[in-house]
Amino acid sequence: EGGGIFASAESAARPAQVNILDDVDIESNRGRVGGGLAIVNRAYLRMVGPRDSVFLNLGRYGGGGIFLASASADISASANPGRALIQRNTTYAGNSGGGIQAYSYDNANPSNLRVFTTTPNAPIRISENDSSEGGGLQTGGATQVCLKGVSITGNRGSRGSAIFEFGSRIEGETFAAGLSWNYDCSYPPEADVPCPLAAGCNLIHSNTGDSSIVELRSVSRADWKGVHIVNNRAATIVSVGCGNVN
Repeated sequence: EGGGIFASAESAARPAQVNILDDVDIESNRGRVGGGLAIVNRAYLRMVGPRDSVFLNLGRYGGGGIFLASASADISASANPGRALIQRNTTYAGNSGGGIQAYSYDNANPSNLRVFTTTPNAPIRISENDSSEGGGLQTGGATQVCLKGVSITGNRGSRGSAIFEFGSRIEGETFAAGLSWNYDCSYPPEADVPCPLAAGCNLIHSNTGDSSIVELRSVSRADWKGVHIVNNRAATIVSVGCGNVN
């Protein structure tokens, strides 16, 4: 796990934290899951530096760029010039989360992911990633995702080429997935910056899929405002089955 970086906490009393600061390229790595990074078991990823990238990694069975399982991450780094922050990562066919895969089947230890810009008029871009489900982002189980000032563009996937989200019910227990975009997620003060549509912010743009661009399944919920879905190509732009979109 974690072709480039792997982090796992030994226990709640012995946490693990990964800080990605200035001028870090996580590039051309391979892993079973998390081609670039695998952050699991209550570990925490903080990716905040300027000129970073997660580029051209392969997570064979999930999370081409970043794999998050019962863990947390705050991603707000500006990208390396000429690249998106999370770009051209892939999985093997039949797997999920080309750019990012985040999930948990432990309600006591859910996955929490926040992706937000701290640079005025400069979105965080998740671009040109490829996976069968969730080319840009796949989230499932007991996972809460918050996006602000993000652009998901040019990704490829059969189902949910931009976003694939699902919750689950297993042996009577519900694992609910949620994705909030431009809602209050207790962002830090540095996230309070302008990021308008004219700057390419809050876009789902130019993604290509077979069945859908955005897909919600089972006990999943999406609360979005100010998000623009334009110039995508698939049989269905937004597909909802036992999920909720507001």
